Amino acid sequence: MRKPLSSLGQWCFIPALWSISNRWDIPAGLVQDTDMTIRVLDPTSEIRAADKRPAPRPAALAGATVGFISNGKEGTVGFFSHLDRLLRERFDVAEVVHRTKANYSAPAEQDIVDEARNWNLAITGLGD
Repeated sequence: MRKPLSSLGQWCFIPALWSISNRWDIPAGLVQDTDMTIRVLDPTSEIRAADKRPAPRPAALAGATVGFISNGKEGTVGFFSHLDRLLRERFDVAEVVHRTKANYSAPAEQDIVDEARNWNLAITGLGD
C-alpha cells in the first residue's frame, strides 16, 4: 500500500503485518486514510459441464494401448516413464503412447483427442 507521509512529504511503502489476531497492524500515525476494500473473486467457472459419464473401465490391460497426455511440465517425464515401465512389466500392456500438449494450461489439441479415441486407456497428469 502506498500512502503519502505528511511528515516526509513523499511516497513510501507502509509496513503492515498480519498478526495472530487476524487483523492488520499498521504503525500508528503512518496512515491518514484507513478505508480499505478487499475484493474476493470466485475462480470457479460459471459454465456448467454437460452431464457426461466416464468411459467404461477396461476389464484387463494385457495387450492394451495406453496413452499418456502430458501438460509439458518437467515433472511428468519421470512420473510417466515410471508408469510406462510398470504398465509393461506388471500388466502386460502392448503399447504405451506419449503425447504432450502445446500449452500446459489449455485443453489437449484436437489431434491428440482424436488419437486418444483409439487407445484403451488414457492417463493425464500434472508435472508440478
